[in-house]
Amino acid sequence: MNNNRIINVGWPTVNSDATIKEYVDNKAEKTLREEGSGDAWDYSSGDEIVTTPLGEWDFCFLTGFDRDSKGGNKNKIRRSRCELTESSGEWTLTTEGDDKGHTRCGARCVKFGEAAPAVIAAPTAPTSFSADWACHRVCVPTPHGPECDNVCGVRLSWVDVDNETGYEIRRDGGFLSSPVQNATQADGGDVDPGTTYYYQIKACNSGGCSGWSSISITTD
Repeated sequence: MNNNRIINVGWPTVNSDATIKEYVDNKAEKTLREEGSGDAWDYSSGDEIVTTPLGEWDFCFLTGFDRDSKGGNKNKIRRSRCELTESSGEWTLTTEGDDKGHTRCGARCVKFGEAAPAVIAAPTAPTSFSADWACHRVCVPTPHGPECDNVCGVRLSWVDVDNETGYEIRRDGGFLSSPVQNATQADGGDVDPGTTYYYQIKACNSGGCSGWSSISITTD
C-alpha cells in the first residue's frame, strides 16, 4: 500500500493548485516507507534518533505523535521528541525515541501552485455604428488638360466600448480593416453610385470578441 498521497485542495487565501503532501507510517512493519522525498513519519526505536529530509516546501507542520511501549512501565517515558526544522526552504523531521518504547512523528507539507490568471471577459458589441458617404471631385493633370472625376467614399463611426484592445471591420462579408484600441472612426472604402454596402464591426481583447454590430448603406 502506498502511503504517500498527493492531493489538490482548496487552501484559504490561495488558489486551488496548492499541493499538499501527507506522509504516514507503516505501523505493522514498524519501518519507514520511503517514496519520492521520503515518508514524513519518522520511526524511532529505543534511543535511536531518526532524521528524515522532507525536501523543499512553502511550509510544513507536525500532524501527529505516537509512542509504543516495549515493556515495563508504559507510563514511564524517559525521553521522546518530535521536531520539525527548516533551513532555506528545506524541511527536516527528526524523531528521538526512549529506551522504553518507540516514537513516531508525522508531518504535512504544502507547496502553493502559481496563481491562476485572471479571467478577462470579452467586450460588448460597439453601439451607435453608423456610415456616412460623400463624393468629391478629383482632377488629374494630363498633356491635354485636367481630367476630373467624382470619387465617393464611406466614413464609419461608433461609440468606443470598455475593455477592448482593438476592432475588426468587415464589408460585404470580407475583411476590411482592424482599427486600433480606442478608435471611434474608420475608412469604409470607396463606393459606386446606386450600390448597397453592408458593414459589420466587433470589439476584441485577450478574452475574446463581442458579437457583430451591423449596418447597410445605399449610395444614390
